[in-house]
Amino acid sequence: MQVILLKDVDNLGKKGEAKEVSPGYGRNFLIKQGLAVLASPGRLKEITQRLKAQEKKMEALKKEFGDIKELLENKTFEIEVKGGERGRMFGAVTHKEIAELINKETDLKINKKQIEEKPIKELGKHFIKVKLTKGIEAEIKLKVKARK
Repeated sequence: MQVILLKDVDNLGKKGEAKEVSPGYGRNFLIKQGLAVLASPGRLKEITQRLKAQEKKMEALKKEFGDIKELLENKTFEIEVKGGERGRMFGAVTHKEIAELINKETDLKINKKQIEEKPIKELGKHFIKVKLTKGIEAEIKLKVKARK
């Protein structure tokens, strides 16, 4: 029997997918629990159209975020902090400071939650991952210098 999942089901599939399951599992568990509906030709056609539209949207997003990724990876960001001897610094460069620096220099809207590295506590060159969207990350170069 073929069903269309209404919610994500572990070890079976994600919401919106059409899956072939045994009749007992489909009727007695999936449909009864509200996790799936019986697949009909009309519903299958609707799902196919929805998936095509989602793929088209994802391609456009990937292109847009690919351009942003390229912009970020081709630029070296610099920040000055209070520093001491031997490459040490007082405090740390936080996610918020990194996001503000990127936003100021590129006119983007990066949130501090998109920065995936730990706060930086040493002077020098660092590579920081920035999550742009699902599946697309940019690795920026950040140079941390001591203020004179």
